[in-house]
Parts: sequence; C-alpha cells; structure tokens
Amino acid sequence: MKLLLENWREYLKEEQDYLYHGTQKRHLPDILKKGLSPIFSQSSMDAIFLGGMSTAQNYTLMHSDDGEEAAILKIDLSKLDKNKLMPDNVELQEFLNGEWGEVPEELEGLRWNELSWQDSLKYVDQVSYHGDIPPEAIEIV
Repeated sequence: MKLLLENWREYLKEEQDYLYHGTQKRHLPDILKKGLSPIFSQSSMDAIFLGGMSTAQNYTLMHSDDGEEAAILKIDLSKLDKNKLMPDNVELQEFLNGEWGEVPEELEGLRWNELSWQDSLKYVDQVSYHGDIPPEAIEIV
C-alpha cells in the first residue's frame, strides 16, 4: 500500500511538471531537431496548444480518422518560460458560455482571458504557449 501511495504521489508530481501535445508523426524529425514553434500552428492565436494526456490522446484519435498517423509529445514545463503560458481561448470560452454544462458560480460572466492558464488546465485540460518550445523540452511518448 505504501508503494502504491508513493507511486501515486510521483504521478501527481509528474502531471504538474509536464503537459502534452499531439502532432502528426511526419513532423517528428523536424520537431526533435528544431523544437515546436507557434509559426507552424494551425491556430489563429499564434500559439502552441498543450494539455493533459487525455487532450493529446483525443487529438491523435481525431487525426487517425484522417488517415494521418499521430504522435504524443511530452513537454517538460521546467524548460519553458511559464510567463508565456496562457489560457486556451476557444475551449475555455465555450466552457464559460455553458456549452460544456453548468458553469461554476464563481466563473459566471467571466471571459477566457480573465482566467489563468492553471484555470484553463483545470476546467478544459488545455492551455496555449506563446513561444518556441526547444527540442530538449520534448520527449516522444
């Protein structure tokens, strides 16, 4: 039981230290050499979107339907500038609009840009990173 508790604590610590990013496998050689850049993002927000493992897994499932092989990248937050982390714009606003269910009372009437990246991660499991992610912060899962 003690070992189970220690492993659980280590898992929780890891979840706080890492986020995940889904991408197409064909991009892996460039990503591992050059890192990730918002220049190549498919978003109009000029950001790289990161989330929990389940968000990255959902991304890979969506793209497997397109016939594209996808991969999940583990991003080490200790190697990033946390000042460049911001809340997700679309999913968080949908959540705040009540499109995902009931909005917690303390969040009623707020807009996505009034919350922290930690709130975004808590409520919609996704954040945006407004900077380059170096190769040394990236590991293929």
